[in-house]
Amino acid sequence: KAGREPTLNPAYLEMAEHYGTLILPARPGRPRDKAVVEGGVLIFKRWVIAKLRNRTFHSLDELNAAILECVDAINDRTMRRYRESRRERFELIDRPAMLPLPEPFEFGEWLGPLRVPPDYHVQVHGHHYSVPYRLTQQSVHARYTPRTVEIIHNATRVASHLRSERVGEKTTDRGHMPEHHLAWADHTPERYMAWAATIGPNALAVVRKILEDARHPAGALNACSTLQSICQKHEKARFELACRKAIEIRSVTVKSIRSILQHKLEQRCEATSTSALPTHGNVRGADYYNPNEATHAE
Repeated sequence: KAGREPTLNPAYLEMAEHYGTLILPARPGRPRDKAVVEGGVLIFKRWVIAKLRNRTFHSLDELNAAILECVDAINDRTMRRYRESRRERFELIDRPAMLPLPEPFEFGEWLGPLRVPPDYHVQVHGHHYSVPYRLTQQSVHARYTPRTVEIIHNATRVASHLRSERVGEKTTDRGHMPEHHLAWADHTPERYMAWAATIGPNALAVVRKILEDARHPAGALNACSTLQSICQKHEKARFELACRKAIEIRSVTVKSIRSILQHKLEQRCEATSTSALPTHGNVRGADYYNPNEATHAE
């Protein structure tokens, strides 16, 4: 504390605010700051401890029942100063001013101050929780309960997450991410597969093969992103034909598909017909090698 201004435990202060209670701490070694409390202790000693000191009790319930009788006697006793009993003053002054109890208070522990790292995730018991990215390099406090984790900045809650026990992992709220991180967050195989399916079966086959054959997932995702950009510059039908051509020539790469579109090769059919072969006595044809046919004369 600074002078007479107390510094309260955050969890204790939060509980007091929840129940609408004012806390006025006494200074260390200053019993006059809590004269009412000290007076109550003296009354309890005289009217309970002194009264019961010679009695023997065989259970806690029996002792509590005897103490309750003494407390009732104290509350019903008329005080000389007010000429009323404590019970009468409670019914007259306190009870009318009492408010309904709120929901039960959920105790939470506090952690901090914590400096927000560049990835805008603060660590609470091994798990990382996101905060708004604008708070990077600023100090925050964390309040955690068995169920939730709240991040507080300048007495304002800026983030709330369900608590996780997965050490080393992250819980991220998309609303806390900058725009360029949001774009990368959507950079997933499922997203590109769904996009390719809207183009056609050949585009889907190309994307699937790129994802399956990649040495590193990030490289495959970048390739799919480039394919998507290429598709946006051409008609979907042309892009689908270019993917079919790439599959036919067994060159399923971004470079091949780009080249096919640039040179308009997707319209050219692959020469597969044997009728284009010249007629010659030494050219026997596919039927000659059919094992089901009769043996050919030499």
